[in-house]
Amino acid sequence: MENAIVITPKVISRMRGMSKEEQKMLIETLLCDEILKTERPSELSPVQELVYVLMRDSIMRDSARYQKAMTQVCTA
Repeated sequence: MENAIVITPKVISRMRGMSKEEQKMLIETLLCDEILKTERPSELSPVQELVYVLMRDSIMRDSARYQKAMTQVCTA
């Protein structure tokens, strides 16, 4: 990904219900998958993988909306 990654308060709020270890694991996974394009440091359980997929989808959608808004501002 070459654009900004936006983590909204909605995502942060959802993560607050998780343990610090789970939060760290999910953010590290996102970092490896989307920014560094490297192998994940640890394997997620099936439930963690589902939570990660939902979180990642929300982040990517929010990021796309942000990028679109910034493009419109720059061309206006």
